[in-house]
Formats: sequence, structure tokens, C-alpha cells
Amino acid sequence: GSAEVRFRLAGDLTRYRIRALAASGADRFGYGEARFDVRKPIRVDWGAPRFVREEDRIEIVAIVHSGLAEKTKVEVEIEAEGARIDGGRSRKLDVEPGAAARAFFRLAPLETDGGIVLRLRAAGGSEEDRAEIRIPGRSEISIDRDFQAGRADGMVRTMVSAEPSDLLDLGGLSVVISPSMAAGFDPAVAYLADYPYRSLEQLSSRLLGLAARERIVAHLDLADPERDARRENAAAAIRAIASAADRRTVRSWPSPDGRPASDYIVGYALYALLQADRAGIAVPEDLIARLSHEADARLRQLWQDRQERLLHDAPWLLWVLSEAERAGVADSTLLRVEEVETLFARREQAPPESRIVLGLALANLSSRGDADRLRRSWPSVSAALVDEIKGRDLQRTGRHVWVSRTDPAWGDGLGGSIRSTALYLSLLTEVDAADMEIPGLIAWLLLQRDSSRGIWSNNHTTALALDRLADALSRLEGPFSAVSGTFSIGRSFEEFRFGGRGDPLLERRIPLSDLLAPDGGIAPQPFRIETDGRRTLYYTLSLDRANRALHQPARERGLILERTYEAADGTVLDGTVRLGDPLWVHLAVVVSREAEMLVVEDPLPAGIEALNLQFRAEPTLRIVHREIRDSSIRLFAESVAPGIHHLYYPAVAAAAGSFSAPGARAELVYSPEIYATSAPARIRIEAGR
Repeated sequence: GSAEVRFRLAGDLTRYRIRALAASGADRFGYGEARFDVRKPIRVDWGAPRFVREEDRIEIVAIVHSGLAEKTKVEVEIEAEGARIDGGRSRKLDVEPGAAARAFFRLAPLETDGGIVLRLRAAGGSEEDRAEIRIPGRSEISIDRDFQAGRADGMVRTMVSAEPSDLLDLGGLSVVISPSMAAGFDPAVAYLADYPYRSLEQLSSRLLGLAARERIVAHLDLADPERDARRENAAAAIRAIASAADRRTVRSWPSPDGRPASDYIVGYALYALLQADRAGIAVPEDLIARLSHEADARLRQLWQDRQERLLHDAPWLLWVLSEAERAGVADSTLLRVEEVETLFARREQAPPESRIVLGLALANLSSRGDADRLRRSWPSVSAALVDEIKGRDLQRTGRHVWVSRTDPAWGDGLGGSIRSTALYLSLLTEVDAADMEIPGLIAWLLLQRDSSRGIWSNNHTTALALDRLADALSRLEGPFSAVSGTFSIGRSFEEFRFGGRGDPLLERRIPLSDLLAPDGGIAPQPFRIETDGRRTLYYTLSLDRANRALHQPARERGLILERTYEAADGTVLDGTVRLGDPLWVHLAVVVSREAEMLVVEDPLPAGIEALNLQFRAEPTLRIVHREIRDSSIRLFAESVAPGIHHLYYPAVAAAAGSFSAPGARAELVYSPEIYATSAPARIRIEAGR
């Protein structure tokens, strides 16, 4: 007999296997199997770049496959949103049975930065097929910033000079005025929140800066419309930190091939998690426990080795563990009072930063229930330590005070006087919040912000300075007394009053066009604050200029970077390559001084795809981390020696058209003012017809 079963197939173009089983009684059965393919009589595929930039001209390849039994005339039509079709929107093809044919469509420069949507239709006889393609657009923007900060005691006047830019609507002057020194940190917070690199230290710095922002918002009692977005940013950083800390080790990069992190960075990551938890950001308890035990294991190893590193690295780990214990998230058995006291007795051999954090660890431990002797001796011990640092390590000029740090601490190359001064501010606030040196320390730290970006030298120093200032100012600044005044610049004039109800903060954004001359040229404008003089006000000015990255020339700021595209045999291309051909991207970096870490980022033309990141490099360049994205590649090298370094990575011409790419960028990660960019690139990829 026979049986018939009908069912609707899914829309997938694939091969199906059908099985039939038949049974009768206890010992009679049968089995059958068949296969069949699902095909469309006419099917259209395409070839297109992964993304496009605003000045690209691209060629879309429509590939028509025929499953018909005879030669067919097929008409291919295209519709486009976000770009213009150049040369007609229809092509006619003769497609042989079981074969494929190609049609090419050229798109003129994009009319929008939002990408393009293409719709293809292939029709032959009574059969047709349709496809929709979405190609995202990219429009890289280069932001230049000038930053000023100061104080107003009655009246202050300074000049602001704005320059024209490609994208006037994206530029402008951000004005912040407040009776609190904690105001005006937004450029530094934004720098950390948007920091693009993802080593364990860099992720921890991002998290530490976001946690500091939470405490500043609470201290000033500000409305916070961006809180949810900032919390999600912090959660992403925490997840990445967790991926770097598995059960075996804590790695310097959140990737399986990352090398073990240094003792200092392990403690730093733990400290960032503790501060995030303190600020109300959700941090998994098991992650804090994992890093606490790792920090303790590193500390035990230092005691076992008893080398010079004991007096450099151990104090930092001791302080961070004491912070974990004070927060109630770490086992008190991890920290031994006698170890802190032993190191403190040998502090003369330690650099200033190590002596400072030893004092901070003792301050935390002096409140322990089992530390009676330390609690009794702490006032005299802390006073002696503060006097030692004041006498040996402090520098003073005018109203400014700072710690002059010359000895390397913790072997990380990340610190400096800013980190030392920020930590000493915490110690002094802990020991005697009324100490006369505290205003000078804060004033010096505020003065050290970079005049081009409003940050402290690099991401690590910025995060620690923000964290320690947020902590100190939330303790030291009390209720704000009333003060009123006016500010003016260009066509803007406004009266303000602080004190009583309302935010102790004035924030305004002045359009860049309001600061230029009538003809669009440069016209320096006076910025002026006048107050009734009843208290000091603090202000910051951030002037942003936005330009298209594709229009930026090569720059040399302590480094030199050059980029070329080369054929597979090593010859330099003349700007043209055939679709499907392999090529090398060659990056040559000239480094004039030793560097702890170098990053090179190379934006890819939309028609070029990097094949892998197994870079060819000179033996002097030790690459420790690689990243590949649709639109760029990044590589990180450590312990970079002076000289010329050559890097190559393989790529393929994957889409036809004429494509642009902004210049590549090389930067010393912990001295970002030392950088170079190459010239923008343009390459044509020709398709065979």
C-alpha cells in the first residue's frame, strides 16, 4: 500500500532528509529514506562592503543563480536609500541553466551618514527573487579640545579663541561654574567612560572614574539623567574584569592568551571594584572575593621572596586588602596587623607612595577590634609619618603643595607626583582634616589637568586623581553659603545665584558659531565672571572643535607613523588593487624614547578586510594584545625601545569601489600627548567583468 503526507517546507534553501518507518504486528517492519534539495528557480545574492564612509564610491555586485532548465533572460533592478545610483538602476543578463551571472551597480557618494539600504530584484519569465541589504555608515570625527580651569574671587576675566571647523554644530564651549571644587570634572569622567582600550588596568580605571562620578553626583545632590547609561558602562567594565580573572590566574588582558597581571594591577582592579561597590554599583561578591584571595596570594609570595619588591608592592596590596576588610567584603584573616607594622618599621627604605599607603593601611587597621595596641599608638604614629613626608617629600610654591616623587614606586611606570599627591591628600584627610596643607594639595591637583583635554596626564592617573578628590571633597566641603553674580561671553550673558535650594552648579553650552567672527573666522572672546565676593567660585571651560577625520592631515607629536598598502610580493601599490587580491598593510612607527606601552590603531578602508592579526614585526617590538573589528585593527606592544618599528598584517580586497580611510594613529598609552597620525588613505578596488 501507500501513504501520503503533506506539509509546508520552511523558507530555507537547503537539503532535507525524509525517513519513513512502517510496522505491523510484533515482527514485521520496514524503513525507507529519501533526500531532496529546496532551491529557488532564480536566486539573487550580492557582494557589498561591510560598512561605508561618506566619501566612498562603491560597486554592488548582484549575482543571479538560475535553477531553470533553459537559458533565461533576467532583469536585475536596484533601489537605494542613502545613496544615489550612478549609471542606471536596471541591468539585463543572460543566465545559462544551472549557472550564475553578475551585474554591477555603482553608487555615488553617500547622501547621509546613516548608511544605505539596497533592495535587489531579479526577474526572469514568471520567476523572481528579492533581497534587501543594509550597509551601516561610519563617519569618524576628530575632536580637538582646549580646557581652562580657575577660580573667581570677586571677578575673573580670560580669553577664549575659537577656530572654524568642519562640523560647527558638534562643537561648542561648555561652561561650568560652582562653589564646589568637585564641579567641572565631566571632561575627565567622559575621557574614562569612553576610553577605547581594554586591558585590566584600563578597564579598572574606567570603573574607578565612573564610581567617582557617582560620589560627586551624590555630594552635590545633582539630578543625573545619564545615570542608567553610566551604570551600564560600569557593568560592562565589571564583566570584562571578571573575564580577566579566572580560577587559575588574573590576566593583564581579558583574553585567554593574556599574560598574568602584575601585583600592582591585581590590587588596582580590586580597589576599583571596591569603590564601585561603595558607590552603589552592583559588583558580584564572588568577583571581589576572587581578587581579594589573589591579592593575598601575591602578598604571601612577596613575603616569601623578601626581595626589594616587598617594600614597593606589598604596601599597596596591604592597603587595598584593608579597604576590602573595612568595607566588610573580605575576610579579616587575609590581613595581619604585624605585617603592616613590620613594613612600617622599615619605611625608610620605601619610596614615598609606599610609605603613604602604609599609613592608609594602618589608619584602616587602627579601628579593628583586635588591634588595641595599634589603636593606642596610631595618633603618634600617624603624626610622625605626616611630619616625615612634609619634611622630606613636599614641595610648595604660592598656594600650591605637592609630593615630589622621584623614586619609582610599584614598578609600573604609571604613577608620578600626581598619584603620590592624590594618595597623600587621602592620608592627610584621614589623619587631620583641618591640616593647613590640604587646600594647597587640592589646588595643585586641580592645576595639573591637561589644558587640551581636562584630564590628568593619562587614564590611570586621571582615575586615581578623580577617585581621591571625590573622596576628599565629599568629606571636606560642607554646606555652600550664598553667592551671586553674572557671567558673559560673546552674545551670552546670565545672572546666577548659589546657596539655599537648587543645584550648586551652573552648566551652559555655547554654540561654536556664537564665538566666531561674522565671516566665520577667528575672533577671540572675553569670558568674564563677576560675583558679590562672598565666597570663591570655581569654573571650567571646555572648547570643542569637531572635524571629519578623513580631512585631517598627518601629525607628528613625538612619534612618526607611516602607512602603505603593498602587494603580496612586497611592492608598494599605486592606489589600485583587483577585487579578491591579497595585500599587506605596512605600518612603520618611529619611536624616539622608551615607552611602557604603545598602541597602534589602523582604520580599514571599507573594501579591505584584515585576514588575521598574526603580525609580522621586528623582534624589538613585543606585541601583547591584538584586536580586530569591522572597521579597524588595534595592537598593543610593551617595553618599546627607541627606533623604527615595522608592522605588517595580511588583508584582502573584498569589495569593489573607491574607498577612503582616516589616518592610522600611534600613541604612548600612558603619555597620550605623545602620538602620531598618518595621512588619510584612498584605494580603488577594481572588479573583473
